[in-house]
Amino acid sequence: MKGIRRTFRAEFKAKVAIEVIKEVKTTSELAHIYQIHPKSYRPPEERVSVECLKGF
Repeated sequence: MKGIRRTFRAEFKAKVAIEVIKEVKTTSELAHIYQIHPKSYRPPEERVSVECLKGF
């Protein structure tokens, strides 16, 4: 049986992306805090800036 695929809103993605760019916490810490897989929030920085601007 497959699990339900989680979807995330743009605000959540921007919040996580900003935390990644700040580099205050490790990827393991961020994965634990936001309950996501560490490899799922490592987009290229140019994509991060475009996605963040869409939310504002």
